[in-house]
Amino acid sequence: MDDNVKSLIDLLEIFAGEGGVTRLAIRRRLRCGSCVALKYGTDLADPCGQRRITAYITERKPVWVIGGPPCGTLANLSCLNRHINLGLWTIARNHAERLATYMCHVMWLQITAGRHFLCENPHGSDLWKLDAYVDLATTFPQIREVTFDQCRLG
Repeated sequence: MDDNVKSLIDLLEIFAGEGGVTRLAIRRRLRCGSCVALKYGTDLADPCGQRRITAYITERKPVWVIGGPPCGTLANLSCLNRHINLGLWTIARNHAERLATYMCHVMWLQITAGRHFLCENPHGSDLWKLDAYVDLATTFPQIREVTFDQCRLG
């Protein structure tokens, strides 16, 4: 991220994958932060990476933070893998929960500052059942959940 330019930004994409949201936002002439993901050099499972991005969000005040933490072991069908190899599933599940909990922290930062977020995960994901998300949704009843079938996009 370019720390020389301290202007406010419209959008920050975390758990960015290929950075498609950021690319589209730039085409729409929005001011975007750098994509945040392991692929781009930030490990959001690492407390140091989390502190760095939290500080960046606090400083740059993105109007929107958009993120979709990995859902693999949080998704409905992950129970099948749990029965095949419990040890590996447990490691992956703990990792996914750390990432999802950090996303909830980011959502908390955004909503308490009067800004916005979008968190993408499957409809039946256990992310929506984590204490961090339940506490957030209970504290801020204005949070809305939308179910959208992404498969319809092709």
